[in-house]
Amino acid sequence: MKPCTITFRPQAREDVIEIAAYFRSENPSIADTFQEAAETACRLLSRLPGIRSAREFGDPALFCLRMWPVKHFERYLIFYLLVDKKRIDIVRVLHSARDIAAIFEEDNDN
Repeated sequence: MKPCTITFRPQAREDVIEIAAYFRSENPSIADTFQEAAETACRLLSRLPGIRSAREFGDPALFCLRMWPVKHFERYLIFYLLVDKKRIDIVRVLHSARDIAAIFEEDNDN
């Protein structure tokens, strides 16, 4: 089966940039390692998009939202939607200690 196409929503792209910038301020090599791990996780998702079950959020716009941890950075979670059998939409990349439900609620208010 051909891998799915992956698209990043603007906020997801910004999330990755902000996380890498945080790591870069602490240790530049960790930033590079994080970015590589996030890319590897996305490639895995493109080959196995249904690997995780959908999460439940109150907002119907987030119906079927799934999440996947970034290997070696498991506290960072990739939230994604299966748009169809050919495309995955990366919605956000967030640290698990954040109030994820509130962040998604705020995103949908904007």
